[in-house]
Amino acid sequence: MEQAKDENRSNGKTAKGERRFVLFLYAAIVPIGLVVVYFMFVKPPSAGVFCSTSSGCYEADFGSGFGDGSIAFFLPGGARSKRLPLVRESRGVYGASFLGDARVRLVVEDDDHFVRDGETTYGRSAPDDVQRHLDAALRDARREREREDAVRGAEEAEQTAKVRAKERQTKIDSLVSMLAGAKDETERTALEKRLAEERAKQAAEGGSAPASTTGKPCKCEPGDPLCSCL
Repeated sequence: MEQAKDENRSNGKTAKGERRFVLFLYAAIVPIGLVVVYFMFVKPPSAGVFCSTSSGCYEADFGSGFGDGSIAFFLPGGARSKRLPLVRESRGVYGASFLGDARVRLVVEDDDHFVRDGETTYGRSAPDDVQRHLDAALRDARREREREDAVRGAEEAEQTAKVRAKERQTKIDSLVSMLAGAKDETERTALEKRLAEERAKQAAEGGSAPASTTGKPCKCEPGDPLCSCL
C-alpha cells in the first residue's frame, strides 16, 4: 500500500514538472514568434533620407508599423520643411498632404525604397548626398521647362505664320479681284504693282506660289509688275 502511494506521488510530481516545462516553453516561444512576425511582416523601413535624382528628397519616419509616422521634404537650398503627418493606410502604404499640395501616396517596396504616386522611386541616401540630388532635380526641371517653352514657342510661331499667311492670301485675292475689274490702264498698273509686291512677300515668307485664276500654270516671277496670272 505504501509503495503504491509513493508511486502515485512520484507520478504526480513528474506530471507537474512536465506541465511546468510546457508552460515555460510556451512562454518562451510565443514572444519569440511575435518578434519574428513583427520583423517579417509588420516592421516598416527605418527612418532616414530618401532621394530621387529627378524629384528631390524626403526625410521619412514610417513609425512602428502599427501607427502613423512623419515626413519632411527638402527645399531647393537644402533646408528641410517642418515635419508633417505620414498616415499609415495599410501595411506598407502611407499617405501625406504637403503644404497646399494634393495628397501623395507612398508605397514601401523594401527597407531602402518607396514609390510616390506609383511613378517616382525614392532610394535611401546619405544626408551628404541631399544637395547633389536637389541640384540634379532643379537642373532636370529647368531643362523640362526650357523644352516646354521651346515647344510652346514653336507652336505659337506656327500659328502666327498661319494667320499671317491667311491674311496675306486674303489681300492677294482682293487685289486679284480689283485687278479684274480695273477700268483704265493706270489703275491696272498700280494694282499689278501692289499684287506683285504682295506675292513677293508671300514667297519670301514661305507661302505657296502664286496661283493662276485661269486654270493655267502661272509663269510669273515674284516681283515682276508686268506679269499677271489673270
